[in-house]
Amino acid sequence: MTLNQLKADDTRFLATEQREHITYIRESWTLLYELYNDWYEEMMDHVATDEPGQLVLLIGPTHVGKTAMMKFCDRILTEIARKAGRAVHGSAYIRLPASVGSKYDKGETYRRLHEAMLPMIPESFVTYGDPRDGAVKRSMIPRAGRAPTHAALLRAVVNRMNDGYAASFLDEVGELPLLLKSNAVMEAAMAIKEIADLSRKTAFIGGGPEVAPLLWQNAQLTARIQPIWMHPLDYKVKCHREQFAGVLNALAKELGPAYIKSDIMDVKHAMFIMQHVWGTVGLATKVILRMVSRSLRREGAPLDWPLLEAGIKRAHDSLRHQMTIEHAMFAAAKDPERRADYWASAGYLNMRTTAFHAKSYEKTVDIDPLDTAPEEVVPITSGRGNKGTARPEEPKRAPVNGLPGEDRKAA
Repeated sequence: MTLNQLKADDTRFLATEQREHITYIRESWTLLYELYNDWYEEMMDHVATDEPGQLVLLIGPTHVGKTAMMKFCDRILTEIARKAGRAVHGSAYIRLPASVGSKYDKGETYRRLHEAMLPMIPESFVTYGDPRDGAVKRSMIPRAGRAPTHAALLRAVVNRMNDGYAASFLDEVGELPLLLKSNAVMEAAMAIKEIADLSRKTAFIGGGPEVAPLLWQNAQLTARIQPIWMHPLDYKVKCHREQFAGVLNALAKELGPAYIKSDIMDVKHAMFIMQHVWGTVGLATKVILRMVSRSLRREGAPLDWPLLEAGIKRAHDSLRHQMTIEHAMFAAAKDPERRADYWASAGYLNMRTTAFHAKSYEKTVDIDPLDTAPEEVVPITSGRGNKGTARPEEPKRAPVNGLPGEDRKAA
């Protein structure tokens, strides 16, 4: 067979049962290890309190498990509503729409929430005839009414939330600071806050370290947003190493010996994986499932360690610089005294301090002693006349060195 021929006779593909099992592990199977269970309990505490207009921000690095946690809580609330006999799903999970033209689409957010709450309309179940057989085209069938306005969609969402929904989950908030213009970031945050205010229910939003400046804008917004810092497992902490190894062992057992060899997840291999994925369970799970599929398709055999080791190293090499920057941002975001370090790392993601309120990037300046003479102030002599419009000075970027996972040793 030449390279130009289509491999139509290539039967090396996963069986339907294999694909469904791997999809179940990826989408539905959730192991509540100790740290993950703490985050879950904290989220459900906010739901049980039923505080009107409460915003809960799940903030953490990539692959730490924010989306999986939100979907898991959504399934739990749906099951609670079903057992209670309610005619609602219990909660609504959506992905926030991507920004287009540096603008946040509130209308699309309302539509997605509305579709997540309401079942499909009867029109979606109607089978239309084929126009080639003489049937009238669907586009030619007159429809009553007009497209709902943003206000109408928001009112529909609020009414549906008041019918018995416990919470709403809005994912991928981290795109807002990266794609929106300066004032649009606050407008988007206030639009999400408006949904929580009017529905009088808790709204969960999830994003990476780039959403941290939303916590630094003003006292009113900061008081309404309760952050849940979802940090990776630390290789230097013994209990974290035990939790990570336990997750991998449980994953191997759930997959079964037909998908992965039973002795592949010993302590030595688990610690190797933990170091190379920066303690993020989600990244380790994704690479393992990817290598399982590859082994079944190419070799027709369960996953063995050499193939998994190669996949882990490849993921580490491709993500090492970005993960180092993101972890540095996450560590600096938790400490108010390290905002200069935060913006130094954020510069690599093309984030600008001018997109946020001045309080989010100004640095605390110590008061000079009384016996120190003040420096001479040099007046600005620019002839352009646009005083006060200069871009604020950004902190100098620190060099990327000391990448994690290379020289760490167990405590």
